[in-house]
Amino acid sequence: MVLKDLNLEKKYQQAEVVDVWKRMLGPSVANTTREAFLSKNGTLTVYLDSPLVKQELGMMKTRLIHSLNEEMGQNVVKDLVLR
Repeated sequence: MVLKDLNLEKKYQQAEVVDVWKRMLGPSVANTTREAFLSKNGTLTVYLDSPLVKQELGMMKTRLIHSLNEEMGQNVVKDLVLR
């Protein structure tokens, strides 16, 4: 794989998981997502503008991690931090 040969695979995964987050959760959550990034250790940190959305998503944390990894086709997200 070209990305792996150029050591760009992690960077691609980081960008892809943010796109998957926005696509999977729809426009209402995407509009309240200020920033999202995936760390090297697999923690997806998402900054949200709405405390209500943050609380609702927090209750679905395990399911969200599973769904994100399923959508990515590999175990990329190890933890989810909502801020």
